[in-house]
Amino acid sequence: MPRHLVSSLVLLFGVGWAALTANASTERQWRFTVLLDGKPIGHHHVDLTGTEEVEYRSETKLNVKVLFLTVFRYLHVDRETWRDDCLTRIDSTTDDDGKAQFVRGTRGNASFMLTTERGAREHTAPCVMTFAYWNPKVLSATRLMNAQTGEYLPVRIETLGTDRIQVRGQQLEAEHFAIVGDKLEDRAVVRGQQCRCG
Repeated sequence: MPRHLVSSLVLLFGVGWAALTANASTERQWRFTVLLDGKPIGHHHVDLTGTEEVEYRSETKLNVKVLFLTVFRYLHVDRETWRDDCLTRIDSTTDDDGKAQFVRGTRGNASFMLTTERGAREHTAPCVMTFAYWNPKVLSATRLMNAQTGEYLPVRIETLGTDRIQVRGQQLEAEHFAIVGDKLEDRAVVRGQQCRCG
Protein backbone atom coordinates (compact mmCIF):
# COMPACT_ATOMS: atom_id res chain seq x y z
CA MET A 1 0.00 0.00 0.00
CA PRO A 2 1.38 3.46 -0.80
CA ARG A 3 3.07 5.34 2.02
CA HIS A 4 0.60 8.25 1.91
CA LEU A 5 -2.23 5.92 2.98
CA VAL A 6 -0.35 4.37 5.89
CA SER A 7 -0.89 7.32 8.24
CA SER A 8 -4.63 7.25 7.59
CA LEU A 9 -4.83 3.57 8.40
CA VAL A 10 -2.63 4.06 11.45
CA LEU A 11 -5.20 6.49 12.83
CA LEU A 12 -8.01 4.17 11.88
CA PHE A 13 -6.54 1.25 13.77
CA GLY A 14 -5.53 3.44 16.69
CA VAL A 15 -9.16 4.26 17.31
CA GLY A 16 -10.17 0.76 16.30
CA TRP A 17 -8.03 -0.98 18.89
CA ALA A 18 -9.69 0.94 21.70
CA ALA A 19 -13.14 0.23 20.34
CA LEU A 20 -12.43 -3.42 19.64
CA THR A 21 -11.53 -4.13 23.25
CA ALA A 22 -14.72 -2.46 24.40
CA ASN A 23 -17.15 -5.37 24.35
CA ALA A 24 -16.85 -9.02 25.24
CA SER A 25 -20.15 -10.14 23.68
CA THR A 26 -20.17 -12.94 21.09
CA GLU A 27 -21.16 -10.71 18.14
CA ARG A 28 -19.37 -7.45 17.56
CA GLN A 29 -19.36 -5.04 14.62
CA TRP A 30 -17.41 -1.87 13.94
CA ARG A 31 -17.75 0.52 11.03
CA PHE A 32 -14.93 3.00 10.42
CA THR A 33 -14.54 5.72 7.83
CA VAL A 34 -10.99 6.00 6.45
CA LEU A 35 -9.78 9.58 6.06
CA LEU A 36 -6.93 11.02 4.01
CA ASP A 37 -6.09 14.63 4.86
CA GLY A 38 -9.40 14.84 6.70
CA LYS A 39 -11.50 13.66 3.76
CA PRO A 40 -13.24 10.27 3.51
CA ILE A 41 -11.67 7.88 1.00
CA GLY A 42 -13.30 4.63 2.03
CA HIS A 43 -14.26 2.35 4.87
CA HIS A 44 -13.00 -0.39 7.13
CA HIS A 45 -15.61 -2.82 8.48
CA VAL A 46 -14.89 -5.41 11.16
CA ASP A 47 -17.15 -8.25 12.35
CA LEU A 48 -16.29 -10.70 15.14
CA THR A 49 -18.43 -13.63 16.26
CA GLY A 50 -17.88 -16.37 18.80
CA THR A 51 -15.94 -16.75 22.03
CA GLU A 52 -14.01 -20.05 22.10
CA GLU A 53 -13.64 -20.02 18.33
CA VAL A 54 -13.61 -16.48 16.99
CA GLU A 55 -14.64 -15.77 13.41
CA TYR A 56 -13.13 -12.52 12.16
CA ARG A 57 -14.16 -10.76 8.96
CA SER A 58 -12.90 -7.42 7.75
CA GLU A 59 -13.28 -5.38 4.61
CA THR A 60 -11.22 -2.33 3.72
CA LYS A 61 -12.26 -0.43 0.62
CA LEU A 62 -10.43 2.72 -0.50
CA ASN A 63 -10.92 4.94 -3.51
CA VAL A 64 -8.61 7.96 -3.80
CA LYS A 65 -9.48 10.67 -6.30
CA VAL A 66 -7.62 13.75 -7.48
CA LEU A 67 -9.63 16.25 -9.52
CA PHE A 68 -12.43 13.69 -9.98
CA LEU A 69 -9.99 11.10 -11.37
CA THR A 70 -9.40 7.88 -9.43
CA VAL A 71 -5.68 7.60 -8.73
CA PHE A 72 -5.75 4.65 -6.33
CA ARG A 73 -8.13 1.79 -5.50
CA TYR A 74 -7.80 -0.80 -2.80
CA LEU A 75 -10.07 -3.63 -1.65
CA HIS A 76 -9.02 -6.11 1.03
CA VAL A 77 -11.40 -8.78 2.36
CA ASP A 78 -10.10 -11.00 5.14
CA ARG A 79 -11.75 -13.94 6.89
CA GLU A 80 -9.93 -15.53 9.82
CA THR A 81 -10.72 -18.17 12.44
CA TRP A 82 -9.00 -18.04 15.83
CA ARG A 83 -8.86 -20.51 18.72
CA ASP A 84 -6.90 -20.05 21.97
CA ASP A 85 -5.63 -16.69 20.63
CA CYS A 86 -3.98 -18.42 17.65
CA LEU A 87 -4.91 -18.22 14.00
CA THR A 88 -6.34 -21.52 12.74
CA ARG A 89 -7.55 -20.50 9.28
CA ILE A 90 -7.26 -17.53 6.90
CA ASP A 91 -8.79 -16.66 3.54
CA SER A 92 -8.03 -13.17 2.25
CA THR A 93 -8.20 -11.47 -1.13
CA THR A 94 -6.78 -8.10 -2.08
CA ASP A 95 -6.95 -5.81 -5.09
CA ASP A 96 -4.14 -3.33 -4.48
CA ASP A 97 -4.70 -0.86 -7.31
CA GLY A 98 -4.97 -3.65 -9.88
CA LYS A 99 -2.49 -6.05 -8.25
CA ALA A 100 -4.38 -9.19 -7.19
CA GLN A 101 -3.23 -11.00 -4.05
CA PHE A 102 -4.64 -13.82 -1.93
CA VAL A 103 -3.71 -15.73 1.20
CA ARG A 104 -5.29 -19.06 2.15
CA GLY A 105 -4.02 -21.17 5.01
CA THR A 106 -4.64 -23.49 7.93
CA ARG A 107 -2.83 -24.36 11.13
CA GLY A 108 -1.13 -27.73 11.48
CA ASN A 109 0.48 -29.29 14.57
CA ALA A 110 3.54 -27.04 14.76
CA SER A 111 3.25 -24.85 11.69
CA PHE A 112 0.90 -22.79 9.58
CA MET A 113 0.60 -23.84 5.94
CA LEU A 114 -0.55 -21.31 3.39
CA THR A 115 -0.84 -20.60 -0.29
CA THR A 116 -0.51 -17.19 -1.91
CA GLU A 117 -0.42 -16.00 -5.51
CA ARG A 118 3.36 -16.51 -5.26
CA GLY A 119 3.11 -20.17 -4.20
CA ALA A 120 2.99 -22.31 -1.07
CA ARG A 121 4.84 -21.59 2.14
CA GLU A 122 4.95 -22.76 5.73
CA HIS A 123 5.51 -20.77 8.91
CA THR A 124 7.05 -22.95 11.61
CA ALA A 125 5.41 -21.75 14.81
CA PRO A 126 2.88 -23.31 17.16
CA CYS A 127 0.82 -20.09 17.34
CA VAL A 128 0.71 -17.72 14.37
CA MET A 129 -1.07 -14.37 14.75
CA THR A 130 -1.91 -11.75 12.16
CA PHE A 131 -1.89 -8.01 12.86
CA ALA A 132 -5.10 -8.62 14.83
CA TYR A 133 -5.62 -5.24 16.45
CA TRP A 134 -8.74 -6.54 18.19
CA ASN A 135 -6.68 -9.09 20.14
CA PRO A 136 -4.52 -7.70 22.99
CA LYS A 137 -2.34 -10.86 22.77
CA VAL A 138 -0.54 -9.34 19.77
CA LEU A 139 1.26 -7.15 22.33
CA SER A 140 3.35 -10.18 23.31
CA ALA A 141 4.14 -11.21 19.72
CA THR A 142 7.62 -11.15 18.20
CA ARG A 143 6.34 -12.08 14.71
CA LEU A 144 3.03 -11.32 13.01
CA MET A 145 1.65 -12.53 9.69
CA ASN A 146 0.59 -10.00 7.08
CA ALA A 147 -2.94 -11.03 6.01
CA GLN A 148 -2.46 -9.41 2.60
CA THR A 149 0.83 -11.07 1.62
CA GLY A 150 1.22 -14.06 3.96
CA GLU A 151 4.65 -12.83 5.09
CA TYR A 152 5.57 -13.69 8.69
CA LEU A 153 7.31 -10.54 9.87
CA PRO A 154 9.54 -9.89 12.87
CA VAL A 155 8.08 -7.12 15.02
CA ARG A 156 8.66 -5.48 18.35
CA ILE A 157 6.08 -3.79 20.52
CA GLU A 158 6.83 -0.39 22.04
CA THR A 159 4.84 1.10 24.90
CA LEU A 160 4.15 4.78 24.26
CA GLY A 161 2.44 5.73 27.53
CA THR A 162 -1.14 6.63 28.33
CA ASP A 163 -3.54 9.23 27.02
CA ARG A 164 -7.23 10.04 27.19
CA ILE A 165 -9.39 9.12 24.22
CA GLN A 166 -13.07 9.39 23.45
CA VAL A 167 -15.00 6.12 23.03
CA ARG A 168 -18.78 6.19 22.58
CA GLY A 169 -18.91 9.73 23.93
CA GLN A 170 -16.86 8.98 27.05
CA GLN A 171 -13.33 10.11 27.87
CA LEU A 172 -11.31 7.03 28.84
CA GLU A 173 -7.67 6.37 29.65
CA ALA A 174 -5.90 4.34 26.98
CA GLU A 175 -2.49 2.73 26.73
CA HIS A 176 -0.65 3.53 23.49
CA PHE A 177 1.50 0.95 21.71
CA ALA A 178 3.48 0.81 18.50
CA ILE A 179 4.11 -2.29 16.40
CA VAL A 180 7.49 -1.67 14.79
CA GLY A 181 9.34 -3.71 12.19
CA ASP A 182 11.93 -3.19 9.48
CA LYS A 183 9.79 -5.04 6.94
CA LEU A 184 6.59 -3.13 7.65
CA GLU A 185 5.36 -0.90 4.82
CA ASP A 186 8.01 1.79 4.34
CA ARG A 187 9.28 0.95 7.84
CA ALA A 188 6.02 2.35 9.14
CA VAL A 189 5.10 2.31 12.78
CA VAL A 190 1.63 0.92 13.34
CA ARG A 191 0.21 2.64 16.39
CA GLY A 192 -2.65 1.39 18.49
CA GLN A 193 -4.53 2.19 21.63
CA GLN A 194 -6.02 -0.16 24.13
CA CYS A 195 -8.43 0.82 26.84
CA ARG A 196 -10.48 -0.99 29.39
CA CYS A 197 -13.78 0.21 27.98
CA GLY A 198 -16.74 -1.27 29.81
